[in-house]
Amino acid sequence: MKTNPDISVQTLRISAATYRTCRGAFCPLCEKPVRLFGFSEAADLIKTDAREIETLAGNGKLHRLHNIHGRVMICAESLFCLFQARPTQNLNIHALPGGAKV
Repeated sequence: MKTNPDISVQTLRISAATYRTCRGAFCPLCEKPVRLFGFSEAADLIKTDAREIETLAGNGKLHRLHNIHGRVMICAESLFCLFQARPTQNLNIHALPGGAKV
């Protein structure tokens, strides 16, 4: 196998520390600064529970990032992309407050 000595490889490093705050960070998967949500806050936004958020993050469907304090949080961009791609769910009459009848 021949090698070409004229080819050089350059690495571009992006400092993610400049984007990291308590509510935001640079997401390397989205390749941009994003807002961060806690697991329970993310669950409230898409009307589910924190356990499902943990499962989705474990499966790689949601991006997990550390904020400046080292707390693991969810990338808002991945959360909204997942929410938009989800199929519409049927209305469950038992989910209405007080079991209201329509």
